[in-house]
Amino acid sequence: MFRGLAGLEGVDIVGLIQSSNLAIEAGLPVRNGVVVSGLANEEIVDRLSRVVVSLQQGPASHRLEYLRKRFLMFLGPALAAIGTLFGRKVSLGGFEAAHFKDFIWRSMFAKSLADKDFDVITSAAFRVLRWPWSMLHAVGVASAHLGRAVYPRLDTAGIRVMIVETPFPARVSAPTKMIVRYHDAIPLLMPHTIKDRGYHRAMHFRACGATRRTVPGLPASRRPPSRPALGDAGSGATRCDDPEYGLASFLFRACASKAGARGHLEPQEPPRAP
Repeated sequence: MFRGLAGLEGVDIVGLIQSSNLAIEAGLPVRNGVVVSGLANEEIVDRLSRVVVSLQQGPASHRLEYLRKRFLMFLGPALAAIGTLFGRKVSLGGFEAAHFKDFIWRSMFAKSLADKDFDVITSAAFRVLRWPWSMLHAVGVASAHLGRAVYPRLDTAGIRVMIVETPFPARVSAPTKMIVRYHDAIPLLMPHTIKDRGYHRAMHFRACGATRRTVPGLPASRRPPSRPALGDAGSGATRCDDPEYGLASFLFRACASKAGARGHLEPQEPPRAP
């Protein structure tokens, strides 16, 4: 999907890097949807290499690093969700692939794309979401037992549309729209076939319920059969070309100057049987 969107005329695609189970470094500062310029080259390389290192599995090199990782893993997502209740947004860091093309390609695309796509993929822009989606899901499921499932709201300034493929434990900020291509309802409809069925069922149920109110014009018959867990929540999901690193979702900015660019993104009525 990422490669296909990158080939569309009038569309700027932005990939979102997130781990399933690791808290990662923040990347470059982003303001109003634009990576802040003015940093020295050595500082840019240092920040981005920290992101790459934080995405690698392995034991901590010393006790303080271990404690810092555990703190970020558990308290980071919880504080992000609590901050949303007070109007705060989670910033997305910037990641420039110019000096890290090999990492981007090998970690997330090499197993599923042809070598000829290397230049197209590594020339795209990327954003970094620090908090692991597994812990964000855990926060949503746990808070639901208190009466309301709470998910953090991402600062998606500059992004027209966010495309995701399975329940994603976060919301988007206006005017970003989220499109959920939900193709795997096994945790809801066939939970007897999977492990950790109770947790995965709750995880999908809460995020799908939140999605129900976020797609304007979607016929009720095509909405998930669950009550909304969040009033105006945007939810979405994760498509992982590589399960270890997880290219979590695809964001892209449709250029308003291109006529008809938005028309391809509007929800469409299903064809009626003759």
